[in-house]
Amino acid sequence: MMPFVLSVLLIVCTAPVLAGSPELPKGATVRIKISELDKEWQAGTTDISKEGCTIVWIPDAKASGGRQEYGLMFLYAMERQQGNLWINVPVDPLMKKEPKRCQEGAD
Repeated sequence: MMPFVLSVLLIVCTAPVLAGSPELPKGATVRIKISELDKEWQAGTTDISKEGCTIVWIPDAKASGGRQEYGLMFLYAMERQQGNLWINVPVDPLMKKEPKRCQEGAD
């Protein structure tokens, strides 16, 4: 019973602090929702393109190179893995920090 209580306390105490930090380091494990039609989470990792845009790589056996790239402008939900937890990462504040060419989809 005690480990369960400690786990709940850890989640309750840390989640608001982590959720308030929208920073996304290169190589972070994330899960994203790509379009309103696709309700399933897609797991991937973050990267920075040559142009300085934040991107997420998703495994895709059908794609050239075995993975698909998505810029932030195509995401409507994202969570970053923090240990065993998934922490919400608001996409809009991240988009506002991106270079203008990334916001316009010219990546």
